[in-house]
Amino acid sequence: MSVPCQRNEGILELENGWRCFPDVDTFHYSKLVQVLTCQKTARGSSPWHPEQPSPSPKVTDVALRQLEALFNISQLLFALSRGDRSNASLRDLHLGRTPALFQRRGIHRNILSNPRALFLRVVDDLVASGGVTVALSMLRRPLMPMVRQKSLDLLTNVLAVDRHARSLLQSDKPLLRQLALLIRDGDVLADKIPALSVLHRMLPCIEPSDYCHLVSAAFIDCVVASLRHCDELRRLQRTTEPILTRFEVLAWQSIQTVLAADDSTLRQWGRRSLASIVRSARLIMKRCTDESCMWPHLRLVLQSVQRLALFSDELSAKLSENAEFRALLGALLRRFCGQQAHPVDPGIPSTLNQLLRVLYLRKCQRGDQEKPADASDPPSEARFPIASSQ
Repeated sequence: MSVPCQRNEGILELENGWRCFPDVDTFHYSKLVQVLTCQKTARGSSPWHPEQPSPSPKVTDVALRQLEALFNISQLLFALSRGDRSNASLRDLHLGRTPALFQRRGIHRNILSNPRALFLRVVDDLVASGGVTVALSMLRRPLMPMVRQKSLDLLTNVLAVDRHARSLLQSDKPLLRQLALLIRDGDVLADKIPALSVLHRMLPCIEPSDYCHLVSAAFIDCVVASLRHCDELRRLQRTTEPILTRFEVLAWQSIQTVLAADDSTLRQWGRRSLASIVRSARLIMKRCTDESCMWPHLRLVLQSVQRLALFSDELSAKLSENAEFRALLGALLRRFCGQQAHPVDPGIPSTLNQLLRVLYLRKCQRGDQEKPADASDPPSEARFPIASSQ
């Protein structure tokens, strides 16, 4: 958002079309929920209210007040989820004011003694009043800049409560597909990260019987396509490194959650989708062989490859027999497991050894190599040849 200009009656009008209203500049959650779910006033009607038979695309004062309420509720929930008791409202941000203490902006300090309990209360009120339904309508018909991003931010907070995540999964099946498309096609900061944050909340709550909806949404293909897009943006230096890394970490956390399903569920994915995960993993692994690269969640990538090697004998065989992949593992071992190694994540060496063990034992099971006397010991570099063939 840009620098605001002052209007009469204490209203701040922002250059992107948003406005700040003095009576919505609060963290009194009941009032904010009431503003967010307002359908109609003398100043106009809401373009996002689900009860409107044919919502108008016109952005009225009612809609602008809803947007400010949406923003401030998200700020409140974000702070409470971290145990904080202050945050900046929309008006605070654009006037350059310090974050406001909630007890001075509409919340009694006795209620603030337990931020988690207050977080749950606000979320429950939002769901019961129809605030989440309004946010979903904003997501599908944003009408203005940043509306979709802020509606996704609100949903991310609400879906931190598992029972609400499960309820939304059951009541809104098309949402998975819409989120997957935003991850694939959207802007990294405005769409990909917020949409993936919402989906990441939903993934652990997907029942095996509903897993087909995730497959039909082509979730893995969309995430892998976005990872390739991030590599291109990094090469062209069009997006800052912290933003790209933030998305990549969230993407691999989500992939790992998907791969945690049992084998019968994983079989719903096609070979091509699962192989694309390995190709993306190899790019990260290759990047991490560079001593200057400190990618923070290499362990997630290695664990994902290990899960797929356990799941697919065909994939395990291809990895074991691929000279380039063996050389890649060797380079990672030298960097992270050598005597002078100081990995940013102490769990990387053990994860590398676990992956080596899985590949080696799967190879033994295929009868390509004689089983070692003590298979409980992790195979070392010498026992599992990983040097590139000349």
